[in-house]
Amino acid sequence: MSIDAHDVEPPDAAQNPSFPSVRGQRGEWHKVGSLEEFEKRKENQADSVLFLCWPPAWGSDMASKALINFEESGGTDLIFIGEPQGGKTGDERFFELLSQGWKVHHQEHDRAAPEVGGADDRGSGASVPACTWRNRAL
Repeated sequence: MSIDAHDVEPPDAAQNPSFPSVRGQRGEWHKVGSLEEFEKRKENQADSVLFLCWPPAWGSDMASKALINFEESGGTDLIFIGEPQGGKTGDERFFELLSQGWKVHHQEHDRAAPEVGGADDRGSGASVPACTWRNRAL
């Protein structure tokens, strides 16, 4: 299995206040490329899975751009961990694309991802389900 990781702000290229650098601790455990590198990958993605874990929302179109590029490259399966539309993850266009062209294939409630802290998070300890989506064209 080949794993290619990409982020709008890769850990070796940007400071992340949620994960500050710690002396003696690795900054990344796996090479993480930029969104621009992801966009350049136009080869057949039919055997790939797009994994979006807490993609940024406010003012960032990273989630929708990644999904569009993945679809255009033949990708058919998505794993999304994040809040529903209107929450702290994923832009509005991303959720529009999901509702128009994708269907929930599986929703995992027992192993939900813990909520990522935010400006208005009061440490609720809430969790969100992990969902796999399949392109409706299949």
